[in-house]
Amino acid sequence: MTDPFADIIGHEAAVARMRLALTHGFPHALLITGPRHVGKAKLAYALASALLETERPEIHPDFRLIERLADPKTKKLKKGIAVDEIRAVRDFLHLTAAAGGRKVVVIDGAELLSDEAANALLKVLEEPPLGSHLILVAQEAGTVLATIRSRAATLALNRVSDEAIEIALVARGVAPTEAKERANFAAGRPGVALKLGADADVLDWYRSEEARWRSLKQAPIHRRFALIAELTPPKEDREVAVERLRDLASFWEANLRRELRSGSSTAPPALSALARFRRDLHINIQPRLLLERLMLELD
Repeated sequence: MTDPFADIIGHEAAVARMRLALTHGFPHALLITGPRHVGKAKLAYALASALLETERPEIHPDFRLIERLADPKTKKLKKGIAVDEIRAVRDFLHLTAAAGGRKVVVIDGAELLSDEAANALLKVLEEPPLGSHLILVAQEAGTVLATIRSRAATLALNRVSDEAIEIALVARGVAPTEAKERANFAAGRPGVALKLGADADVLDWYRSEEARWRSLKQAPIHRRFALIAELTPPKEDREVAVERLRDLASFWEANLRRELRSGSSTAPPALSALARFRRDLHINIQPRLLLERLMLELD
């Protein structure tokens, strides 16, 4: 079996910690947190692969993935993860392992658990079946029920350096100039850097958003409002808009941090405003209103 962590970009300290845990006793529950596309799900899959001793956990009988799904009728993403899915996890974990070893469940989007689902998961965590492992993935620890956090080991993944992403891309055959551009747009998130190479439309989107960011910073307030109008089309599904705005917020944050390193006096309050914007995207407020507030606070 090949090394399950071989394709992880950056996160050397986190990988070393996980290797140690796999050797000396892996926790029955682990919460991995970090920005979107930073590598949380990839690491969760690598851990599942190591625990089950398989290169393809997704087809292993003792593995389950729980994530937010699309509604079969509307085709839109559901608002969260329902209690029935967690009850199915409980039943699965209480079955005898098909391979006679461990059972692993990855919950990608633990912050999306409904209240009922979170309480059902808590019961599983309080009395975990022998040989079971739950790997929870969330953007921020604070969005996960406190009683769940208290029963899980935690691992926070931070953004990866541009240099580490560039090196990894070049090693994958990407030209140095393109690797540098993709690392810049990725803003420390390896998943974005890889996606930029797989889809030319995504790379074009980031190029246009970089131009938009420069315009937003330089424009008067009335022009800022005009620039954000197309980011929240009328009647667009809120969950779709929120997913896109989370990506944009990460990109904007990276730009602000570069401005901060260059001595910008407006970057600190803008970063605080952006943090409030990202936090409130979890609340049932219209994204357009949150964007308008952010534009007012950028200065």
